[in-house]
Amino acid sequence: MMFKSYKSQSLSLYIGAIIFIVLLARAFWNIFIKTNNSAIFWPLTFFILAIFSVSALYTTYLKATNKKILENIVHQKVEEERAKILADFSKQENREQETENATEIDEKISQILPKGSFKNLDSYAKKLLNNLADEMAITQGIIYNLNPDNKSFGLLTGYALTNTEPIPDFQIGENLNGQVAASQEIMIVKDIPEDYLSVESGLGKSKARNLIIAPFVQNEKTIAILEFTTFQEITNSVSKILSQLAAQASEKMIQLKMS
Repeated sequence: MMFKSYKSQSLSLYIGAIIFIVLLARAFWNIFIKTNNSAIFWPLTFFILAIFSVSALYTTYLKATNKKILENIVHQKVEEERAKILADFSKQENREQETENATEIDEKISQILPKGSFKNLDSYAKKLLNNLADEMAITQGIIYNLNPDNKSFGLLTGYALTNTEPIPDFQIGENLNGQVAASQEIMIVKDIPEDYLSVESGLGKSKARNLIIAPFVQNEKTIAILEFTTFQEITNSVSKILSQLAAQASEKMIQLKMS
C-alpha cells in the first residue's frame, strides 16, 4: 500500500513537471517566433533536454524511493517475523513452566497426603496435619469435622495447639471458618499484625503472619474444615496445592467415615 502511494506521488510530480516545461517552452517559442524565425532550434532543443532531464530525475527518484520502500517493507516483515517467533517462544516457555509447576504441585501433594491404611478418621487427619507441618512449616493447625446430626463443625484433631480452653463448635456461616464452609472457597488472611485480635478463629491468638482456612468438599457438601497458621508466604502455587489437596483428602475422609 505504501509502495503504490509513493509511486502515485512520484508520477504526479513528473506529469506536473512535464506540463510546466511544455508551457515554459511554448512561452519561449512565442518570444523567438516574433523576433527571429531562425531561433526555433533553441526552444526545441531546450524542450527536448528538459524532458530528458526531468525523465532522468524521475527515474533516479523512483529508484531511490522504491529502494527505500523495499527496505522498509523488508524491515517491517523481519520485525513481524521476529515478534512472532518471540511470541511463540514465550508461549512455549509458559507451557513448559506450567507443566513443570503442575509436576511440582503433584509431587508436593503426594508428599503431604497420608499413605497406608488408617483405622479411623482421626488418625488420618492427624497424619495429614503432621505432613502439612513438615511441608508447609505450619505453626498450628486444626481439622474440624462435620457432625451430621446437628450440622455443626467440631474439633477432629489439632497440631501444636496451645489453647487452654476447649475450642467451640461452629455452624455454617459463623466466624471465618463458618464462612469458608458456606462459600466452599479457600480463605487466606495475609500479614496478620501481632496485635490484631479481631480475626477470630479456633486457633485464637497466633503470632504467625498468615492464616489459611480451606474447605473439604465432597459431592458439593462441606464435610470438614482445615485451618492453620504459617510463616510461609502463600503464593498461587501454594493455593493450588491446598485446593487439590483438600479435594483428594475429602475422598479418603468420606471412605473412613463410612467404614
